[in-house]
Formats: sequence, C-alpha cells, structure tokens
Amino acid sequence: MKKITNKKQILLLTAMCIAAYLVSYLTRKNFNAVLAEFTVAEGVEKSAASIITVSLFIFYGVGQLLSGYLGDKFSPRKILTSGLLLTTAVNIIMPFLGTNVTVMAVFWGINGIAQAFMWPPMVKIMTSRFTADTYKTAVVRVTLGSAAGTMLIYAVAALFIKFTGNWKTVFYFAAACGLVMAVLWELIVAKIEKNADMYGEEIIQESLPAKSDTKKDTKFNPFTMSPIIIIMIAIVLQGMLRDGVESWMPSYLSEGYGIETSGAILSSVALPILTMVCVKVTSMIYNRFFTNELSCSAVLFLAGTVSSLILWITHGMNAPIAIALVALTASAMHGVNLILIGMIPQKYEKYGNVSFIAGLINFCTYVGSAIFTYGMAKIAEMWDWKVTIFSWVIISLVGTLLCLVTIKSWKKFKER
Repeated sequence: MKKITNKKQILLLTAMCIAAYLVSYLTRKNFNAVLAEFTVAEGVEKSAASIITVSLFIFYGVGQLLSGYLGDKFSPRKILTSGLLLTTAVNIIMPFLGTNVTVMAVFWGINGIAQAFMWPPMVKIMTSRFTADTYKTAVVRVTLGSAAGTMLIYAVAALFIKFTGNWKTVFYFAAACGLVMAVLWELIVAKIEKNADMYGEEIIQESLPAKSDTKKDTKFNPFTMSPIIIIMIAIVLQGMLRDGVESWMPSYLSEGYGIETSGAILSSVALPILTMVCVKVTSMIYNRFFTNELSCSAVLFLAGTVSSLILWITHGMNAPIAIALVALTASAMHGVNLILIGMIPQKYEKYGNVSFIAGLINFCTYVGSAIFTYGMAKIAEMWDWKVTIFSWVIISLVGTLLCLVTIKSWKKFKER
C-alpha cells in the first residue's frame, strides 16, 4: 500500500483512528463503569457480576487472533466497520436482558468479538499508510483516545446514574455513539484510502535482507525469531493489573472508604486523566531515553510496583491518596500497554504479519484481564482489599523482572 505524505490526510486519518478507538472504549467500558451500581441496585454478587466482564475479555482475546488474521487478508477498514456495527447492536440489547447473568455474559461476550475487530485492523491501517515516524506519533495519540473514552464513559455513567437512577441508560448512550462512528468511519476512511492509492508514495525500506537470505529471513516464526513468548507473559500481567484495577476501583473506593457508588464512579475519572498524562510522559521518555521497548516497560512496571506497595502500606488511611495511587498503578500499566501493544507490532512489518502480531499480543492482554477481573473479586470476597492490593505488588514486580531479563534478546532480534 502507498504511504500517506499529505499532512492534512495524515491528521484526518489519525483523527478517525482516535475517534474510533475512543468509541470502542465507550461501548466496551460502559459495563465496567456501571458495575458498582449494577451489583448494588440489582443485588448481584461481585463475583457473579464479574462473569459478565470476564466473558467480554475471553471473547475479545480469542477474537483478537481471528481479527489479526483477517486484518492481513481482507480490508481492515471494513473489518473495523463491522465491529462498530456489531457492538452498537449488543449495547442496544443489553438493557433488555434483565439480571440474568448467564444471558448477559453471552451477549457481552459477543460484544467482545465485536471489539476485537477494531485494534488489529487499525494497527494494520496505520502501519500500511504511515511512515515509521508518523506511526509512532499516531499510535500515541490513538492510545490517548482510549483514555479519553474511559474518562468520558465513567463521567457519563456517574451523571446518568445520579440523575436517572438507572444504569441502563448508559448503554443507550454508548449505542448511539457506536452507530454514528460506524457511518463516519466507513465514509471518511474509504475516501482517505482512495486518495492515498491515487496520490500516496511508495516508501522503500532502507535495509532489506540480502537476496540469498530473503526466503529464510521473511519466513515468519515469531516464537523462534524473537523473545515474543516472554513478552506475551509480561503483557498478560499488564492486562491483569490494568483492567482488574479499573473494573473494581469504584467498588474498592465504595467498600474501603464509604464513598457512595455514584461518587466512587465519578472518582474513577481521575484514573483516565492520569492515564492520559502517563501516556504522554511515556511517549516522551521512550523517544528521548530508550531504544529498547523492554527497558522502558521494566521502568513502568517498577513504577506500578512502587505505587501499589505504597497503597498497600497506607490502605484505609486516606481516600484521595488511595485514588491517586490506584490511578497511578493502572496508568503505569497503560504506559506498558502503549510500549508493548503499540510499538512491538511495527517491528514485524517486513514479515507482512503486523495485524496478526497486534492481535496475538493484545489477546494476551485480555487473558490477563479475564483472569484477574474474576480473581480480584474472589480475593476481595475471600479475604479483604488489603490482601488484594498486595497481589498487585507481586504481579507488577514479576512483570518488572520479566522485562529486565528480555532486554538483551529483544535488542538482538531488532538488530537482526
């Protein structure tokens, strides 16, 4: 595919990717945003309600593999459009399912598949249409869209629950956003791609494998050619903390500090705000001080270890401090997500499997999400929140160690 070099077209495509990713979070995080209210209003136990969220993570993770494969074979634009339309339909249906956890889990699992049809095709579009430097800038901005979407849906959920007393209205809002985005995405991005094919430029890689070694070097086997398996494990740990902490932050604040559910949900807006700051800071630090993605990720995991350790020590003392530390822990994991999920796939572009790698490693994120969203609920029910927080310390520490031991092997892979 031809690369886009026109600045206006680059900005427009970047804006569309940001908007689409933002809307994907509105239609995905809305149940997490109302989770605390849902359990209280409907009398559903935390571990039972978590099954609904876990269902999305499981199907989202598996769907990443399918989406990654399809994104390399078919039009990534159309795959993303289909995902937006499907998530819109599910969000319309969810409020009519009552409180049957099993049925809700099935439909929210379908939403997971819909959501999976967004990130790998989007990465494919950006790597195909942007130069390497433009991609680095764009992927940071798109990641900020996810934080903005999280902030918006938590704020909307708090306001809707406060003034309507009904968590179901949040789903109608998300569905409306999904439908509008699907129409705009298909119309505008199709036009951008047409212009790129007509007026774009062919960018030749500066270094290509020698002719005699081309077949050997381009035969794709990520499991022997790079330390991808260890990276995948680190990504699982990142997913455990990022989504586990985000899902249960309102419940933690409500039960641990006596904050009413609407107030706890609104307090959670601090999390995506800090995430946006963390992503920008991570991008600046990465571009200025790091040439190795695993070195940068180790620092971020260490930051999560320190913040969760301080939270464990100060548990129950002060609500504002707790909010800040929880947000910092989750934000550090968003930084890891930017580096490992956003930057790693680009390194495989020469093998023609960018979408597959993006789907594969994002699959690992949601393996972790599924494990710990349910696991955190069970730990909190069986023991208490202090024990739960200590588990965050262990997870982030292991993530730090995994990244440290992978630095050299990842450097060798990139040099190769």
